[in-house]
Amino acid sequence: MKSTKQIATDCNLTYDALKYIIKREEIIPAKKENKRNFYNKWQEEYIHSVLCFAGLLKEITVESKINDEVEDTCLICEHRQEDKCHSKRFQFCGLRKSNKTKNKLLQIKSNDAACALFEEKKI
Repeated sequence: MKSTKQIATDCNLTYDALKYIIKREEIIPAKKENKRNFYNKWQEEYIHSVLCFAGLLKEITVESKINDEVEDTCLICEHRQEDKCHSKRFQFCGLRKSNKTKNKLLQIKSNDAACALFEEKKI
């Protein structure tokens, strides 16, 4: 998540100009913290596309588009655990903890990008 000021510096715009565009487009921030607005990557992409359409940016320079190709995923991680419940399968990380699940492990998606604890499965 990026703040309004961070997005403005990435786009080489003033804070006030970006704030005006966000207000005009009625973009609601994903998170508000200490009077600062934070936007997630989809909102950031939308802001960039609005700026490109308005002619304020020449091309979309979102970092998330650069990192689209992810090599390591949770699917090939050594610590991935699978739990079957009736016809469904739930994936869990064996190292990361969570208080929201019954087995106290963090529920993950297999196609998520790998975390810092990633170890490739040995065949």
